[in-house]
Amino acid sequence: MSTNNLFKINNDLLLQSMDYSIPELNLFLSTNNKSFTKLTSEQLDLKFPVVNIFLEDGYIWLCGTNAVYKYKYVGGEFILVETLFENKKITKIFKDKNGNYWLTSLQNGIYIIPNIHIKKYALPEDDEHISALVKIDANTLLYGTKKGALIRKNISTNQERNIVLPNRTQINKLAFNGSDKLIVSIGDKGYILNTSDDSSYNSKFHVGLGNAKGLSFINEHEFVIGGFAFAEILDLTRNTNKRIGFRRAYNTHYNTATEKIYVSFVDGLEWYGKDLIPHEITFNGQPIFAIDIDNTSNNIVWVSTFSNGILGVKNGKTIYNYTVEDGLLSNRTRAIKADGNYLWIVTDKGIQRFNTEEKTFKNLTKRDGLTSFNISEILIFDDQLVFGSNKGLYQLDKNKVFKPVILQDFYFTKIQIEDKEVPIKDQYDLPHDSNKIKFEFQTNGYLSEESMSYYYRLLGSNDTWSAVTQGVNEVVFNSLSSGNYTFQLKGVEINGSKETTIREVAIKINLPFYKTWGFIGIISLLFISVIGFGFLQRENSIKKRQKQLLEKERLERQMVSSKLKSLQSQLNPHFVFNAMNSIQNLILKDDKKDAYAYLTKFASLMRENLNMSEKSFVYFDEEVSHLKKYLELEKLRFRNNFTYTLAGQEDIEDIKIPSTIIQPFIENGIKHGLLHKKEGKRNIEITFSQEGEVLKCVIVDNGIGIEAAKAIEKSNELKSESFSTKAIKEKLNLLKKYYDTDIGFHYEDVTIGTKVILKIPAKLS
Repeated sequence: MSTNNLFKINNDLLLQSMDYSIPELNLFLSTNNKSFTKLTSEQLDLKFPVVNIFLEDGYIWLCGTNAVYKYKYVGGEFILVETLFENKKITKIFKDKNGNYWLTSLQNGIYIIPNIHIKKYALPEDDEHISALVKIDANTLLYGTKKGALIRKNISTNQERNIVLPNRTQINKLAFNGSDKLIVSIGDKGYILNTSDDSSYNSKFHVGLGNAKGLSFINEHEFVIGGFAFAEILDLTRNTNKRIGFRRAYNTHYNTATEKIYVSFVDGLEWYGKDLIPHEITFNGQPIFAIDIDNTSNNIVWVSTFSNGILGVKNGKTIYNYTVEDGLLSNRTRAIKADGNYLWIVTDKGIQRFNTEEKTFKNLTKRDGLTSFNISEILIFDDQLVFGSNKGLYQLDKNKVFKPVILQDFYFTKIQIEDKEVPIKDQYDLPHDSNKIKFEFQTNGYLSEESMSYYYRLLGSNDTWSAVTQGVNEVVFNSLSSGNYTFQLKGVEINGSKETTIREVAIKINLPFYKTWGFIGIISLLFISVIGFGFLQRENSIKKRQKQLLEKERLERQMVSSKLKSLQSQLNPHFVFNAMNSIQNLILKDDKKDAYAYLTKFASLMRENLNMSEKSFVYFDEEVSHLKKYLELEKLRFRNNFTYTLAGQEDIEDIKIPSTIIQPFIENGIKHGLLHKKEGKRNIEITFSQEGEVLKCVIVDNGIGIEAAKAIEKSNELKSESFSTKAIKEKLNLLKKYYDTDIGFHYEDVTIGTKVILKIPAKLS
């Protein structure tokens, strides 16, 4: 079984016949409409059987079992141009619309050739880092590597010759005088070689040449060197040197037309005339930190910079500046090389050819097969450009390398709302809290996005187009406010005018329910109702407050009255009479000392009674002091047949209690219990304790007891309770209402005497 395919090449026919039983591919050629003749391996210079064929632009690619052969068909003959993919079993080749060549293999997957006009020279894999390059003639160059190899190469024949130097370390810089001398900066030394034999060398100027950053010939015997600590001019014939700058230099350049020297120093850019006087070149009043320098045919000196793109200098003045806004791929530029009025520029995002007259750029990026932009030097030949990088030595065809840009359309790959993927639609109607939206998009084709940039805008928010960061394929809106929007996205050719179709998505973010007119109406009615209810409540509150104030005023009036009654109870005639009588007895007995002491204590007690009756609250310590004075008077009155104890007062906090409220209970115990006791010592015990905001006072006497006292009162026909007891009851009731606290007093039965428990409101001082 076999299959046949017919191809037209120029005016001739090529027949491909595949015999699957062998398998073997046979080629037959028909010229001038004659019969087909089988092509032999000798005619095609084939070393391996052919399995497939690919024709494109006058070239014929034959896929062999161990290589790919590329031919140019001229005058009925097949001329072998190059052999590719040696030792690889390539089975098929096709070319996509972006100009990429795809090659399938039996054992090694798929290969891609993004640009057949960029070629990499074969170098040892362990020594591909090109550190220096120099052009010798129309077909010859020398390159140096980071590992110290120095190679002479013919780019036409691809022949190489190794130049052996005394030291094998990194080649820093190479310079050729255009005649017979080659300057080599290698490590911390330098050599001058005769290019006639590449063997004889002179190392006399090695101090200045060591670690050179820039080398530029002025004429056949003079050149400028930029070193790690200075810049100087070296004369090979006279063996002299002139230093022109005493600081680190990055690069040097000599413009033969204007006879000016340019040196890029660590602190700026300067130019020198024949008098070697330095002249600073600035940009916008600031120093220029230049990386590389060259001049085009129109004598514009071009400078690559760290962050300002490229600058054009004429007569010592900066007259041009090109940045990303003008079409530069990046403002961080590296090596540059003039090619007539063209300027080749290396950036950290690609290589560009700049037409300095038309002010247009053409680009080479990863899409075109560039694997590194860490380029040390660029050399210009007639139709070729050669550059060295950290990944090898490359050659490109200056006239054919730029592929026509076919701007691929794009599509949305994913749309997320609140971080959840949703079906892709043309419009979305969303609640107010679903306002985070993310759009993801993509362009088909191998590295097709390298030649385009995405731009977006959100109508309803901003009508201005904004660029998406190169390499980013998403746009996120984190918090859209309520409203109607249209998200628009388009692709734009880099440094070109082509644009894709605009794709758009309509978005509606609804108002939250609390901002709708219906809700606002309901809330307004509720607000009015609440305001009305609030006024009613306020009026009731005012009335209630007025009632409370009136009640408080009434209670305060009763408190004043209670104070007066309390004072009256403390100044009851019985106590005063007994006290005065006791003083009188002491005077009659001529016991002046005791009489004086008694009288003094009595007067002090009366004064304190009056003072304390003016206060609603007194400190607990004042109350205890007052009780002690009262008990001392009672002790004098009973002639030492009376004892008392006060306990627990040291554990009471610094509090205030209602004034003159404890003494009447002690006085009642003495008057009704102890006074009628016939035998034994009379004793009264007073114990204090605190329970939160209540002071507890327990009074225990060993008198005749409650029942006996009642019998005596009954026999004396005392129908009503004592004035003091009644006054205290009234006062405690008022305090209970005023402070809303569980206070008051009650009596408890004991075996001997009487026990009263009094609870008094207390507050912190």
